[in-house]
Amino acid sequence: MRYKRAVRIFKKLKNSMFETDSKCSYLNSFSGYFIECLIYNVPNSKFSATSYHDMIKDIIIYLYNELKNGNTEKWTEVDNIKYLFRSSQKWTKEEAIKFFYDAWIFVGYINE
Repeated sequence: MRYKRAVRIFKKLKNSMFETDSKCSYLNSFSGYFIECLIYNVPNSKFSATSYHDMIKDIIIYLYNELKNGNTEKWTEVDNIKYLFRSSQKWTKEEAIKFFYDAWIFVGYINE
């Protein structure tokens, strides 16, 4: 249940960022399915925070760090058939890194 809730929160966050922040115009082509796939690769332990605020924070930290450190070779799409990051995909790690960095700032975690 928390996975689905997290996906919904991140999709709404993406839309809010796109609508209110001119620096986030790149999100116009940022796929909701890509967000779903990224969150699919988050370990279950990151969904166990006592509040949604803390859960989202944990997910952003996890994904940003894993993407920056390159620990994504075996990440898959939700169907577990295709790898998430290959040259044939229409998205890149760099786009995901930028999204989670911008989300961190947009949500206001930067001041914590």
